Amino acid sequence: MRYEEKKTARHYLTAFAWTRMELDAEIRFANTIFDTAYLRNTITGWKRLGQTLGDAAPVHRMAARWSAVLDSPIAERQMSSWCRDIYRLLPDLSLRELQFKLLHSLYYDDVRWFKMKLATSPTCIKCGTADGTLVHRLITCPLLQPFWHEVLEVVGKCIAGSLRLTARMLLSSMSPRNLPGSCAKARFERVAVLMACRTILAGWIEPQLAPTIAAWFGRMASLAQMERLDFLAGKRRPDPVYCACWDICFATFPKSLQEELCRNGYTLDWSCKVKGKGRGGS
Repeated sequence: MRYEEKKTARHYLTAFAWTRMELDAEIRFANTIFDTAYLRNTITGWKRLGQTLGDAAPVHRMAARWSAVLDSPIAERQMSSWCRDIYRLLPDLSLRELQFKLLHSLYYDDVRWFKMKLATSPTCIKCGTADGTLVHRLITCPLLQPFWHEVLEVVGKCIAGSLRLTARMLLSSMSPRNLPGSCAKARFERVAVLMACRTILAGWIEPQLAPTIAAWFGRMASLAQMERLDFLAGKRRPDPVYCACWDICFATFPKSLQEELCRNGYTLDWSCKVKGKGRGGS
C-alpha cells in the first residue's frame, strides 16, 4: 500500500473517534465540494447551495460555534446577516466561496489535522507558539502581524477610517453601515480583507513562508481590473464611493504595478460607457 493510501485509510479509521460536531463538519465539507462542482459554480448554483445547506447547517449551530471560538456571544440574527452578506457585498464568485468556507470553518488547520492523526502536533507550523486554529493561522499568528498592519493601514486610507485587527474580520465587515456611503466602504473592506486571507492561504502549508504586502497588492490589482471592466460593461450599477475606494487603493500600489496596470488599459475612469462607444481612458 502506498503512503498516500495509508494516510487515507488512517483518516477514515480515526473517524470512529470523531465527535458528532466533527463528523457533521466533515460531511458538510464533502457535500459542499460535490455540490459546488455539480452546480458549475454559477450564481444560481450558489443560491441553491445555500438553500440546500440551510437544513444541514442551521444558523444557530454556526452562531454557537463562533461564539465559542471568539469567546463572545453571537446572535442568530447577526449570523444570518453575515451569511446574507456573501451575496450582498461580494461580487466575485471566488470571494463568495472563500467567505462561505470561513463562515462554515471548512479549512483544515493544524488542530484539525492533528485530530485526524495526520499531524504529530496541533501547534502552528508557522510560529510554533500556539495551537494552529483557523483564527490563529489567519489572524493572530505573530508572523502575520506585520502583514496585517500594512494591509489595514492601506484599507483604512481607502475607507477614510481606522480598523483594528480582530478575529471577527473573518466573518463580516467591521465598518459601520449607518452612514452615507458606508455600505460601499463595507464592501471594499470585505473584499480587501478576503484578499488578504487568500494571500495567507497561498502559503498555508509552507512553514517558513510569510505573506507579503506586495503579494496582496498584486491580487488587489487583478481584482481592480475585473471590477472596473464590470462597471464599464454596465454589468453593475455605478457606485462613486466604491470606485473612489479603488482609486485611493490604486494610488498606494507600487509605481511599477501602477505602470503595468496602465499598460493593460487601466484608468481611473470607472463610468459606464454607452454601448457602441469605446471604453475610453488614457
